[in-house]
Amino acid sequence: MAHPNKHQWRVIWAIALVLLLFWPLEGARSLAVKTVNFVADPLSNLPVLPPPLPMGLGDNADAVIRYDQQVTEYYEAWDSSPWIRVRIRLRDWRDPLDATTERQLLVAFAVLGALLVWRLGGRDRHEDDGTPAE
Repeated sequence: MAHPNKHQWRVIWAIALVLLLFWPLEGARSLAVKTVNFVADPLSNLPVLPPPLPMGLGDNADAVIRYDQQVTEYYEAWDSSPWIRVRIRLRDWRDPLDATTERQLLVAFAVLGALLVWRLGGRDRHEDDGTPAE
């Protein structure tokens, strides 16, 4: 049984790492995006922009005050420095494509990588036995 050579192993490991990092779960983010989100705000101390206030809470003064405080805190942090803006953007970053589209692209990448591994194996086999490669 043939074993992968060092060139094939490099390609196999690179493909496996890319698939592991960028494969998105259904309804969740990929490991790479989760890592970027965590590195941007590891202690979860950056303020979060709250969703719009529901119509039914517009008459509730306490809810409106809490909502306004959260929005004010968010925009004060946003305006405080460019570095905070970058961190908030990275914390809120999501996968750029739909999960199914990302998976299709990653499978295509893996297939092309498998063809490359196969081709590298053919090249090295001819180099080892002295026959000319095609």
